Amino acid sequence: MEPAIRGLVLDSSVLVAAERAKLTTPDVLRNIRAMTVAELAHGIYRANSPECRQRRRHFVDELKAHIPVHPVTRPQLKSSLASVESKRLKESTFPSSI
Repeated sequence: MEPAIRGLVLDSSVLVAAERAKLTTPDVLRNIRAMTVAELAHGIYRANSPECRQRRRHFVDELKAHIPVHPVTRPQLKSSLASVESKRLKESTFPSSI
């Protein structure tokens, strides 16, 4: 029998919350995208103290050491952007006077 969950879309805010709560690298993650790592690394440079910067750097280093990081390919990026644009257009509301 196959597992019920085949994939998981993880917003980097989940990992940001884990780092802020001083949690260790989540064991449930199987892989992450390079873009997620870039977003977390950006937080290292935005830290407002050396202690915070060090804690964030350690969290990202641990994450990269234990979880494979996969690149974002051009077709994946195009597909993702097309999906976001399609959703945005569907959710747009136009005034009835137009």
